[in-house]
Amino acid sequence: MIGFVMQSSACNAVHRLEQRLARWLLLARDRVESDEFPMTQEFLAMMLGASRPTVTVVGRHAAEGGLDRATAAGQMTIVDGEALEERVV
Repeated sequence: MIGFVMQSSACNAVHRLEQRLARWLLLARDRVESDEFPMTQEFLAMMLGASRPTVTVVGRHAAEGGLDRATAAGQMTIVDGEALEERVV
């Protein structure tokens, strides 16, 4: 667990918000084993160390690219997991 926290801290310092957002969405998908899962923008903002409006703008950009979408309040759907994975690197 400590290794994960250290890696997340380093990731937050080095990677762009778009990459960090993609990583969190992919981690959530892996944990729930589904492309649809509960996730609020408020939670994402807190985990990414960003403001909610910033996460909304970055998330909208990813959604316009067809990678993911907020299907309802607090629900996320990953549409193109492979393309999302490419954004993490």
